[in-house]
Amino acid sequence: MALLSARSRSHAPVVAATASFLAVAATAWLCVATWRVAWLVAVGLLWVAPGVIAMARAFREYRSRWAMAFLLGGPFGFALSSVGLLPFWLLGVRSGFLLVAVPLAASVLAWLTPSLGRGLDVPRYGRRDLLALALLILLVPLVVARPYSQVGKDLPEGRAYRAYFTADFVWAMAVVSEVSKGDGGLPANPFHVDMRLHYYWLAHLLPSLEYRTLQREVRLDHLLLADAVMSGVMFLGFLYALGKQFARGAAATLIGCVVTVLFTSPEGLYALFDLWRQDRPLSLVRYLNIDAVSRWMFGALPIDGLQRVLLYQPQHQIGYALACTALLVMVQQVRRPRVGAAALAGALLGCGLLVSTFSALMVGIMVGGISSIAIVHARAWRIGIVQAVAAAVPIAAAVWLSRALEYVAAGGQLIDITPNPLATRHPISGPLISIGPVLLVLALGAWLWARRGCAYQRVLVPGIALVVCTLFYFFVDVRDHQDVYVGWRAGHLFFITSGGMVGWTWWRLTHAAARRWHSVGLASLAVAALVTLPTVAIDLYNTQDLTNRQMAAGFPWTLVLGHDEVNALRWIATQTPTDARVQVEALARDPGTWAYIPAFAERRMSGGLPISMIPLRPYEEISRRVRRLYEAPDAEAAFRQAEALRIDVLVVGGEENKRHPNFRALLDQSPQMFPPLYRTRNITLYATSGRMRAWMHEHH
Repeated sequence: MALLSARSRSHAPVVAATASFLAVAATAWLCVATWRVAWLVAVGLLWVAPGVIAMARAFREYRSRWAMAFLLGGPFGFALSSVGLLPFWLLGVRSGFLLVAVPLAASVLAWLTPSLGRGLDVPRYGRRDLLALALLILLVPLVVARPYSQVGKDLPEGRAYRAYFTADFVWAMAVVSEVSKGDGGLPANPFHVDMRLHYYWLAHLLPSLEYRTLQREVRLDHLLLADAVMSGVMFLGFLYALGKQFARGAAATLIGCVVTVLFTSPEGLYALFDLWRQDRPLSLVRYLNIDAVSRWMFGALPIDGLQRVLLYQPQHQIGYALACTALLVMVQQVRRPRVGAAALAGALLGCGLLVSTFSALMVGIMVGGISSIAIVHARAWRIGIVQAVAAAVPIAAAVWLSRALEYVAAGGQLIDITPNPLATRHPISGPLISIGPVLLVLALGAWLWARRGCAYQRVLVPGIALVVCTLFYFFVDVRDHQDVYVGWRAGHLFFITSGGMVGWTWWRLTHAAARRWHSVGLASLAVAALVTLPTVAIDLYNTQDLTNRQMAAGFPWTLVLGHDEVNALRWIATQTPTDARVQVEALARDPGTWAYIPAFAERRMSGGLPISMIPLRPYEEISRRVRRLYEAPDAEAAFRQAEALRIDVLVVGGEENKRHPNFRALLDQSPQMFPPLYRTRNITLYATSGRMRAWMHEHH
């Protein structure tokens, strides 16, 4: 029996890894549902290979080099391949051959990565880590499988998209549809006729080239979901490596990661209690943004849990992983500062800045703090100066590239250094309702650390992260994002950097000499789970609930595009020039279908209201010009305004008919100026430019 037990334990990691692989593959299949999912996985693996090779070479002096490479190399490889593709894309070279050629060339260069040398504080990995990692990666299908299967689902009444896939996800569709056009040069702005795309779009190069290569054989939303599944696996692999650095044990690392992904906020429990107190049905939580109760009930700055990063934000997953890997490298060399580590950290931070700019800015401050502590502790002043230069070179190159790519509009100010009005309104109750349980565990861990006299490196990262995240939470604001953007980024980075300490705290309690601490450790874990589980359970249920057709704050909980709309949008995407400007009444469609044309019809608008553009004022101004077009007193005035806005196709659909009930009849009275291109009972598309009228005569 003992022999059988030993054999079963030895096979457990392989069985768990196999189950995890099959579950992830099945989740990706749910997104695409064709054999092309294998093609997407193969391309994804090739795309991240340069980073795996670079990390293996950097850590080649260590037995754990391949573990470090596979856990940390994926996001780095993604960024390196994307940067390698960039010059070809800007020159208008868009061949699918680049999906193979670019990562292969980058892999050859990655082989030249110098070793970081001996003496780094690199943890060892074993079979237990494989088991723990496999169990952690099962969170990807657990969190995203059901919600992803409901995205863009065809129902009898139309195609459904559940909030909040009508925000970050639809924005990604709009950006990829634009970048995939590959006109040469910088991408045009699908929301403003006179602007370039002022957004950090580098991370969208890979799906853009995939989409072009597949030639619409896979729907854009399905392709992005499949890519997001693979991104989630990379993110959790990185999260395990970061937690392992501090928790050390496999079980402790697993518990720390699971807690910081799933068990972080008591907002769901509070919402249930509040409904019970008011004697209202508990089922009303279906109509709450449950992970933002801190905002809607307390008026505080909200913090989202990491389950939402897995669901909606693959770009930020990669950005967090890149920037925090730089943090990890600097922690590993803290006892003996070295120039190579700073150069690698600088390259990682530079890549992170190109993928997710604001997150890299926050982590860059943390990296600078850790580097300074290491230099002062070792009194290595000369090395510190060289380190600063080595890290500054790749970061400066990334800053220059981001400016050359016009990530931010000329004269646009990204952040304001000022007290955040939402954060300062409820400075204690707001954070406690969002992250209270994790804060309490960290406080207990800090007490145990001080009591045991452990190495200061164990609390270095969570300590610095807590200080930086707190300062950003209260005193930094990103413009035109309703004062909430910094709360999301600061909260995510706080959770990401806390996993190792949470795991170590649990390990220390359960391995204390006094048995009473064992009970305290297990009880604290159970209480944390019970208090916070309602939040993630409600959130995951709401995310896939297409039966909820109620209105939220100005937008529907479930957006259903009717069959007429789906057919009209498909017609636009396949039967109009790729550079056509197709216009809806943007103010009427905000915020429910703000990305109606760029995301679903894959065409540009002359004016719209995007959710992620800074500054927002130019988009508001041009959207008001569009509204005046729809309010024109006669067809001739409407025609002059359409010409001034360089609109090719004018859309009159449900929202336009509701807000401007006489507009369609006005256009129909002047077919010589507004010949109809496409008409159904609910939607009419009118040609408004000379080239579209010529196109109409040519094709009909």
